[in-house]
This record gives sequence, C-alpha cells and structure tokens, in this order.
Amino acid sequence: MCSAFSPIWPNTTSSMWNKLTRLRGMSGTERLLIAEAACFLGLARLLIVLVPFRRIAPWLERRPRRRPTVPGPALVRSVRRAVLTAARHVPWNAACLPQAMAAKFMLARRGCPSTLHLGVARKGADDLIAHAWLEAGNAIVVGEPGVDAVTPIARFG
Repeated sequence: MCSAFSPIWPNTTSSMWNKLTRLRGMSGTERLLIAEAACFLGLARLLIVLVPFRRIAPWLERRPRRRPTVPGPALVRSVRRAVLTAARHVPWNAACLPQAMAAKFMLARRGCPSTLHLGVARKGADDLIAHAWLEAGNAIVVGEPGVDAVTPIARFG
C-alpha cells in the first residue's frame, strides 16, 4: 500500500465517528447540559488565566439567588457527567479547578448551594500539588479522585 494514502492519525476517523454516534444517542437535555458545561469550563478557564484569584474568591462565596434547594442525586450525577464529558473534549486544559468552578456555576443556576474546596498534598520532598473539588449536599460533584491525599486549605461557599 502506498504510504501517501495512509492516514496521519489512523484512529482519528473512527474515534470521531464513535463520539458523534454517542452524541446522537444522547437526549437533547444531555446535549444541552454538556454544551452548558463546556461554556462554563471556558469561562472558568478565562477567569483563572485573566483575573487574580482574590477577585474570583468573593464570587465563589456567593450563594444562589433563588431559594436554596438541596441537590438530588440525579442532578449531581447529571452535572458531574456533563462537566467530566465536556472537560475531556474541550481544546484547553480543564483540570480540577475549572471543573469545580463550572459545576458550581451550573448548580448555582439551578438554585443549589455547593462548596468549592482547595487543598494541597506533597509530591516528593520538595513538590506540592494542588487539588480542587466541589461538594453539594453530602456528595462530591467533581474532583473526587485525590481528595483523600490532600489537606484542605480553603473553602468557598
């Protein structure tokens, strides 16, 4: 076979086809939730890059404007799934802090209070790693992996 016709990324076409097939299999509500999560991930990323954290922190402390409601497990699962799915597919780095911020924004839109946690852990003798996670009610919405290894240093909400 002539190498001029071999694809540069052999699995790109099938991978893209699989993603489109999964997207088509979702309900309209799920697609909208993933699109909302992608928008909020972008907003969170811009805030992190462009705005000093001391200006972001008071905004993260705010409670939802609506009468607070306890988020049900279905809502927590839906928001978690949408944020994690969008985070895997956006073209920028959507690590734990933007994910936690996006999920917090999404829950606040639905009148659900949540708490964003920041923590640190040692990685070796001289390195520290940071981690962020979001809790709503008694459930961790995003950022659960790694929570046990970190020491909480700040809480917002």
